Amino acid sequence: MKKLLIVPILFSLFFLACSKNDTIVNSTKTTGSVSISLDKNTTPSNVVSVIATFTRENYQQITGYMNLLTDTTATLTMQQLAVGLWHVKVEAKDAQNNTIYVGETDVNILDGIVTQVSLTLLPTTQGVGGVRIVVKWGSTISYPSEWTDSPNSPVLIGTQNFESTGVAYPCILKEGNMYKMWYTGVNGGAIGYIGYAVSQDGINWTKNNLPVLSPSSGNFDNTAVAMSQVLKISNGYKMYYAGRSGNQVLIGAATSIDGISWNKNYGAVLTGNNYNEKLFPTSIIYLNDKFYLYYYSSNGISTSICLATSINGVTFVKENQPIITVSELWEGNALTSANVVYDNNKFKMYYLTSDGKYIGYAESGDGKNWVKNLQPIFTNNSLNNSSSILYSLLNIKSDSENRIYYTCLHSNYQIGFIKKNL
Repeated sequence: MKKLLIVPILFSLFFLACSKNDTIVNSTKTTGSVSISLDKNTTPSNVVSVIATFTRENYQQITGYMNLLTDTTATLTMQQLAVGLWHVKVEAKDAQNNTIYVGETDVNILDGIVTQVSLTLLPTTQGVGGVRIVVKWGSTISYPSEWTDSPNSPVLIGTQNFESTGVAYPCILKEGNMYKMWYTGVNGGAIGYIGYAVSQDGINWTKNNLPVLSPSSGNFDNTAVAMSQVLKISNGYKMYYAGRSGNQVLIGAATSIDGISWNKNYGAVLTGNNYNEKLFPTSIIYLNDKFYLYYYSSNGISTSICLATSINGVTFVKENQPIITVSELWEGNALTSANVVYDNNKFKMYYLTSDGKYIGYAESGDGKNWVKNLQPIFTNNSLNNSSSILYSLLNIKSDSENRIYYTCLHSNYQIGFIKKNL
């Protein structure tokens, strides 16, 4: 009896699919192109050519050919693909034109969106009557999908004197049946306060009449306090926030027994490498006797997602920065506002592109080294009442759905959320 030998993954192809408004004969459909590329340095030596075949019901079959011995680049571009779902079969052949590696998957050509797909080709098996195919979408992790903007968005708007320009940067803790939100009240320009609200459902909120944290004269936060990140501890709460004085922004800390009355008993706990570097906290996690403080750094030119850790929650050590960087076309020039949660024995990050168009997702085993999805989980064209998502994100689970709270701009700063059923 012959044994089926399952060979590990040997090489992968990467697809970039995008659409454009080309005019083609006898068709008014939007079309696009797919670029298929591989790394010659990692391609098995016996592979000399690659054939990609695209098929779709009621459409003409499209085939592309790449000769690795004569072509100067290892890239194959397929033109004039109508927007929609195509089935692609990729075959790697040897010098005798035998198919020695093969893989199949579906590629969705989307209007105006670049889609990157990773397809792994596995060896064909001779003499056992079958082919083993493995397809990887983005990465090996299972990522969130089917996020939609809540019809209730926005759920919080500016209504009080200290939030005349709006509300932003929500931080929400769910304790029992109660949601507790600390948010930034924006009062014109760069003046900010920390407000507080409670809710039974995370949708309808009752605000505190006054801010619970305000700027302190003569201190590093004498202009504004913002972007609070609150952690429940044994004897109350600990808050990390951005404090502004003039053009300088540092991260400070405060403690509270009830979440309303706060003591700034630590001052600035994290500072920039120079005066121009501004630091903004986005998440705080306490795990295995260590504090993980996620923040983004801005020097006026670019932003970076960073991490600092601490044993006592006051003295922080910056990890190698940045911890995650731009690698996909849709991510644009920079990443910002990374919200990190620890769930099911792994760190999960929801991050925002600096242009406010996309929310991305990544996972990590140690909170430092991350594996990203190759595609965003949400795009700004799905928002109900705004053209872009601004600033921080917050992930939290309700009884029936997973939510990501966000800040958007619609006449003024507002807080809404996108949701996905559990």
